[in-house]
Amino acid sequence: MNTQKRAFIEKMGIAFERNGAAPMLGRVWGALLVADRGEMTAEELATELQASRGAISHATRQLTAMQYTEKFRKAGERKDYFRVVSHGLAHASRQRVVELRQMQDLLREGMAAMADDGAPSLYHIEEHIAFTHAMEIAVERFLDEWQQQREDKRAERNSNP
Repeated sequence: MNTQKRAFIEKMGIAFERNGAAPMLGRVWGALLVADRGEMTAEELATELQASRGAISHATRQLTAMQYTEKFRKAGERKDYFRVVSHGLAHASRQRVVELRQMQDLLREGMAAMADDGAPSLYHIEEHIAFTHAMEIAVERFLDEWQQQREDKRAERNSNP
């Protein structure tokens, strides 16, 4: 793997870490994004990233659960292969919408608990509910537009042989 790809992989690890995830998740995802064949085995990832099989196993399991990657086998082989799922970031964004809704529900519980108090912090809860609701709507709208763009591009590719 060339120097630029290695630098990219390390930067991806740092980016994941900045967002609260283990750097190894970013490194594995980065390695798969720039993999020459578009896929790698766990052994190849461990060698390339100079990481333990356990660290690779943990990272690939998490990335697969997040739908950033998928695991598959080739006919006649016993090795597990991994590759990037093209819609991984969109799926993660849809999960954020679910989390925003859950946060809104929790904030409403807090608001109900304080309803009789008239506490000044009630304003803060209302603001957070309004913000999370606006964010939910914006992300959903964006994801719908993105999906339509993907479908349009797919149709265009299929109509131009």
